[in-house]
Amino acid sequence: MKRISFLLFCLGFLCSCNVNYLSQDSYLSRSKDGKDLYYLCIFEGIYASGELDKAKEEIEGYVSSGDSFVFPIFAQGPFYLSIQGFKQELEDAKEKNAAFKWMSFVVENTEVANGNLYQDNSTGRLCGFQVIRIQNVDEFIRLSNRGLCEMIVKDKPSTKTYPLTTQNLFLTAQKGEWEPLDLNGTSLKIEVPIDPNEAGTMKSDFMKGLFKEMIEDTPSTYTLLSIQNSVSKNILSFIQKEKSFSLIHGDPEMRTNRIFVCDDSELSEKQLKNLVPWASRQKAWNPEIKTIAIIEEFKKAPEQFFEKTFRQNKKRVPPESFQRMK
Repeated sequence: MKRISFLLFCLGFLCSCNVNYLSQDSYLSRSKDGKDLYYLCIFEGIYASGELDKAKEEIEGYVSSGDSFVFPIFAQGPFYLSIQGFKQELEDAKEKNAAFKWMSFVVENTEVANGNLYQDNSTGRLCGFQVIRIQNVDEFIRLSNRGLCEMIVKDKPSTKTYPLTTQNLFLTAQKGEWEPLDLNGTSLKIEVPIDPNEAGTMKSDFMKGLFKEMIEDTPSTYTLLSIQNSVSKNILSFIQKEKSFSLIHGDPEMRTNRIFVCDDSELSEKQLKNLVPWASRQKAWNPEIKTIAIIEEFKKAPEQFFEKTFRQNKKRVPPESFQRMK
C-alpha cells in the first residue's frame, strides 16, 4: 500500500540540478473577496548551474508548461511542485490520508501562469516570473496544518535537548490541535509550542545558530550578505510567549506582503549571465519588461494581472523533451 508522505511533498518537490537563480522576490495578495491568494514570484539572476543544454531545456519547459510552480518560502534554490506529478501520485495512492487530501486540494485549486523571460536593466542578468492563484486559501492552510499534525504523529520525533517540548508537540498533534500555520490576510505566522522550562534554552540555541550562520564562511549559500539582504527586505517579527514561539512574516494590515530570499553567489558575472544569449532568442523573451512595472501592476490588480499572464502562458507549447521529463 502506497502512503503519501506530507513531508515529501512539502520539502522535496522537484529539484533542478542544472538551473539556479540569485534571488526569489515574491509578493502575496488576496482577491477582492478575500477567498483566493495570488502570489507573484520574480526570479532574478537565472543561470545554468549544471549542464548548459539541459538548463535551457528545463527553462523552456517550465516557462511553457503552466504546470510546475515555486512556493515563496524561506529557502534558496529552484524547488518546484508539479501539478501533473501530484496527479500521478494521487492515482497511485491507496490511502486517503491528510497528505492525500492536501495534494488533491492543490491539484483542484491551484493555477499557474508563467510569464516572460527578460533582462534586468541594471544588472543585465536573466529574469523570469510566474503568478499563482490558490483558490480558497484558508482551506489550503487548514489542510496544511492537518498534514503537519499527521507527519508529527507518524514520525514520533524525540530529542534529548528539548524532551518536554517535543512531547508536548506530539500530544498536541495527536489530538489534531496543532495549528502551526496561520495566514492573516497575507501575513504568515508560524507557531511552535514550547515547554516553559525549556524556553530559555531554546531561545539561546536559536540565537547561537543564527549568528553561527552569519559568521561562518559558507560560499555561495547563505553568506553574510545574503542574510543581510534577505532580512532587511522582509517584515519579520519574533514573539515568545510562555508556551509558544512564533515567527510572523509580513504586516496583516497590508494588502500585499513581500517575501524576499537571495543567495549572493561568488560566481563571475559571465557565469551568472550564461543563459542570456540563448534566452534572448526564445519566444518567451520580452525585452520591454521591467521588474518594477511587473510589481506595481500586480499590486494594483492581482486578479487582472494573473488572467493576462495566464492567457499569454496558454499560447506556449512545452517541448516534447520536457513532457518526457515530467
